[in-house]
Amino acid sequence: MKTGHLTRIIDKLNNNRNREYEFDALGRLTKAKGGAVQTLLEAFRYGSTNARLIDYDATAGVNKFSAAVGGVVLAEYTEFVGGIPTWTKSYTYLGDSLLSTSTPNGAGGENTEYSHPDRLGTRTITNQQRGTSYEQTTLPFGTALNAESTASTNKRFTSYDRSNATGLDYAVNRTYDSKQGRFTQVDPIGMKSVSLSDPQSFNLYAYVQNDPVNYTDPTGLDLMSEPHWTDICFSAAYSGCGSGRDMAMFAIDFGMRQTFGYAYYDLPGYANEAEQGMYRYESMLYTGFDPAFGIFRGTVQIIATQGGTTTTQTLQNPTPQEVTRAYLTAAGLMQYIVAGTMRDRGTGLTFRFDKQFQKEIFAILNNTAIFLSGVFGWLHKKDVGATRLRDILDYRSITGTLGERSLQVVVHRTTLRGYADTDRFNPYQDVRGFLGHTFLELIPNRLRRIFGGGQK
Repeated sequence: MKTGHLTRIIDKLNNNRNREYEFDALGRLTKAKGGAVQTLLEAFRYGSTNARLIDYDATAGVNKFSAAVGGVVLAEYTEFVGGIPTWTKSYTYLGDSLLSTSTPNGAGGENTEYSHPDRLGTRTITNQQRGTSYEQTTLPFGTALNAESTASTNKRFTSYDRSNATGLDYAVNRTYDSKQGRFTQVDPIGMKSVSLSDPQSFNLYAYVQNDPVNYTDPTGLDLMSEPHWTDICFSAAYSGCGSGRDMAMFAIDFGMRQTFGYAYYDLPGYANEAEQGMYRYESMLYTGFDPAFGIFRGTVQIIATQGGTTTTQTLQNPTPQEVTRAYLTAAGLMQYIVAGTMRDRGTGLTFRFDKQFQKEIFAILNNTAIFLSGVFGWLHKKDVGATRLRDILDYRSITGTLGERSLQVVVHRTTLRGYADTDRFNPYQDVRGFLGHTFLELIPNRLRRIFGGGQK
């Protein structure tokens, strides 16, 4: 077990509130016990990443299965009778925010509740079908104010999933305790997360450096800033306040320009600064890519499995090409690229595979546990020097197998010239991946190439 994890809580005033936690070799919470005799409360099982697959509720005696992509849970299934998983809940998201939750209504249909967040998490839940609503109130570090709430859900504090049995919040890569206002484990990258110029970063258990009003940490790895919409109303560079969403898009860009003092990049095809701010904000929101600096903001995780050993690499503010190189290495493909043939191509890379290793290369790409194949590769036929569609082979890694992004590898069937980049969505993986890639990545990128502006 990794060191630095909270393993026991002793309450001398009430033994029933005692807690004991067990972790596996990768530092993932596997068991939670409670009470004077440490009775099992919950047990957890995981796949190859930190995403939970099974949550066993010892009190109810049932297993809950989670269907997740990149640590984001899309649906839940519960074993009620006879070990048969039954659909119990689905989640729909708008960007990184929870939009709605659907559950069975008992009559063969669905009951949908819509989430209305504040800066701390889901504050109000409405049900349009029933015409009802309820509110849950939370303090800045996630402590529930039950006396001021009319009901509660498991999605209470930021994007975390709160356990009814333990009260702990599942933050994908760590577990958060709202009663203590801190994580139960140290930052997974340890002292690499520390900056000498930022004393708050020395506390490896701290939640968003103890500033939950202005930041969130959706995956337990890196804090993210929230835009202050009201700032834009008083900016001399913008006439009018506009709608809340437009204000947020412009405000985050204007604030960063003021903070970092860089010359405003002039993207053709946008009528004014507000439109350019919208493009930049949407790019960072949907893909994490900042076109002003040509980097991915925050952290990008790459997972590599070699010889049964899984390692995780975290890149800080990397360029798209750095991310793609890391993904190619994690997949075991970088070693088969001919030296000196790799070139930057837009936000991706072009190269040529060594033909003498053709068998090894396609053994990796045809591994259906990691890659799926499809037809979107025709968009990069010029990048691989193809004139016919049948000469193109397109592969995309399943999200979560190599990291939270999907690696695309396009290969010319005979010359082995290749193109690679990464996307947030894999269109071959599921409906969400297809719609996300088509409407949030493919179409916007094509329009910007035609009318001007950056990409991704």
